[in-house]
Amino acid sequence: MRNRLLILIIALGIFSLGLFIILENNSKITFTVEKDMINIGKVKKNDKSEAVFRIKNTGKKDIIIKNVLSDCHCTIPDWSSEPILQGETYVLNVTYDNHKLGFFEQTVSIYIKDTDIVPLLIMRGTVVE
Repeated sequence: MRNRLLILIIALGIFSLGLFIILENNSKITFTVEKDMINIGKVKKNDKSEAVFRIKNTGKKDIIIKNVLSDCHCTIPDWSSEPILQGETYVLNVTYDNHKLGFFEQTVSIYIKDTDIVPLLIMRGTVVE
């Protein structure tokens, strides 16, 4: 009787551990970024240029963007905190104000809830007269 009870306790422990591992794996946030660097080429001075980044939720958990920050006030990300559902693709528009001549490279950081992964998106180009 004691052996059966011990076997039952061990079996329940192993089952519980397996269930925990399955739940843990199903709760991870995973996504892909179609292009993390977009070169918009040559653009005219004082025109606004836009890059479109696509982020696909490849996981089993909805993704919520907490914040999107650019490295310069001349780069403006247009983002939403609406959940990105499983299998959906989120479109992030980034606008650059072309007021200086020459090459530019701007970085946008995306902060996602429940993960330490911070995708960095790069927009580059050259401003001409």
